[in-house]
Amino acid sequence: MSDFSLYNMAKVTAQNWMGFFVPQERIYILYLLTAAVMAWFVWLVETREEAEAGRPRPKFLTWLFPREIYAHNSAKQDYFIFYVNGLIYYGIAAQFLMTERPFAVLARRGLVSLFGPLDHPVLTGVAAVAAFTVATALLYDLGVYLMHLMTHKIPALWAFHKVHHSAEVLTPLTLLRMHPVDLFLNLVLVSLLTGAGLGLFSYLAAREVTDIRVLEINVLLFAFYFAGYNLRHSHIWLHYPPWLAKILISPAQHQIHHSTAPRHFDKNFGLMFSFWDRLFGSVYDPKEKEEIVFGISRKERNPYSSMKALYVQPFTEIRDLARARLKKEGPAGALGMTGTAAGLLGLTILYFQLTSYAAGGLMAPPSVYLEDLTWTEIYQAQHNGYDTVIIPAGGTEQNGPHMTLGKHNYIVHATSGEIAKRLGNALVAPVIAYVPEGDIEPKLTENMQWTGTVGVPAKVLEDTLYWAATSFKQHGFKYIYFIGDHGFDQEPQQHVADKLSALWKKDGVTVAQIGNYYFANGQDAWLQKKGFSEKDIGWHAAIRDTSEMMAIHPEGIRADPVTVKGLPPGPQGNPSLATKEIGQKMIDLKIEAAVAQMRAVRAGKK
Repeated sequence: MSDFSLYNMAKVTAQNWMGFFVPQERIYILYLLTAAVMAWFVWLVETREEAEAGRPRPKFLTWLFPREIYAHNSAKQDYFIFYVNGLIYYGIAAQFLMTERPFAVLARRGLVSLFGPLDHPVLTGVAAVAAFTVATALLYDLGVYLMHLMTHKIPALWAFHKVHHSAEVLTPLTLLRMHPVDLFLNLVLVSLLTGAGLGLFSYLAAREVTDIRVLEINVLLFAFYFAGYNLRHSHIWLHYPPWLAKILISPAQHQIHHSTAPRHFDKNFGLMFSFWDRLFGSVYDPKEKEEIVFGISRKERNPYSSMKALYVQPFTEIRDLARARLKKEGPAGALGMTGTAAGLLGLTILYFQLTSYAAGGLMAPPSVYLEDLTWTEIYQAQHNGYDTVIIPAGGTEQNGPHMTLGKHNYIVHATSGEIAKRLGNALVAPVIAYVPEGDIEPKLTENMQWTGTVGVPAKVLEDTLYWAATSFKQHGFKYIYFIGDHGFDQEPQQHVADKLSALWKKDGVTVAQIGNYYFANGQDAWLQKKGFSEKDIGWHAAIRDTSEMMAIHPEGIRADPVTVKGLPPGPQGNPSLATKEIGQKMIDLKIEAAVAQMRAVRAGKK
């Protein structure tokens, strides 16, 4: 939802009034020019007889812009409505409206709730983008078709839509000859369908998918607007070849939709694709050019004598319809009209509730890492279904002369981020870099024997985990997972997870130590299957750790390491056998083990 202000109102209104220079508007000058080019070919065909007979052809511009059409009172109404709607609808009302986003949020959250996050994206790469581009165009067009059909079939909606049909002549601006209520209803249904599509694709692709665009518009819609769209609201008859007319609505078919002839009533509702009309039996495909009188009906072509009537009379008509129903059918008849009005009111209320509910956000935050987000983005993500937080712990320790001290921190930062993306509803806390590394007193033990290692007592790590988890519980997260990339992280994490799970069970908060990430990831079995010995595999700064760093942070590997005489190098195993390819496999095994355990925890199985 936009922040309403006089400045924003003036800005949006001016943008609408300057639609001739805005590619997203159907009256963009490029679309008008291409329509004029197509009109020129029609002019050549229609005036060919005069040329062949030696008579002068009418001038193209006079033929394209006849005074009797563009100076007609109906055309003048189009011009006035264009500017008035630019102010009262686009300038004011539309600032409080949203498009597909609230419906996308709702759709994706519903899919996650029903089926859980996908283990792996179903749609990826070019296929996802291409499919989404086509789906967006189809859903957009279907939404327009369905709402257009309803506005013709439901009397209360027709009262608003017939403002558009009251045009006695057609110009490109007749497109915008619409009552604000009609505009709103179209926006809601189109937003619902395209939003549902966006939510579905974001779920299947595990990320927000964008369509292929030209000038910031869906490429299929752009092509349609480019290919003479503006001739549909004109006096120029252009019908497509039979094969193309089975796919696309031609300008001639839409002109028939505006006809006062009974045989043309309720035909050709589609915006872009004609197969909706064929599917629902509302198609009218002319075999040859037909003479058309535009308007609502032959007896009542344009009942609106003033601008006030155009905006106010539809409400008066609904009142009169309700009174007539009450008189003819009693309370039941009036109730039907009241039900329609109540439905419209309910739809409006629902729409605004959804916009508030979505708070302007899409499904995925800009990052899964908390330190890369603002507090409002985290708040928004929670309201979009992100109820899980991962607290990773690494370590700052010696890893031999060939590998930097931050190994565990780099690895667990990367793996936690990928785990969160696969879960689809999780964020990642900053990595805890100071963990137990051995004793300092009475003597140095474990990794504390090497320069640079930073160690803390196990109690310090437990306290850090406790208060971090308490903070996240306070802010509404329901699932809190501990992941440790270091062996000394595991026991403190388990102690805190056990304690908090028992303490917070009554509050519906689950805390779990994801030990499978470290202890049951299948790395050793895979390496042994590949022929590596237990001695070579080792357990610290050897094949596994070094390979993982090669894959995640190769800058942390020293090609020409510095050695110190008289002191052990540090690794336990053979790091010289490490490769980037092995590292990627090691990482995948960790991630898969963690994701599987987290899903089991969520399902109450572990």
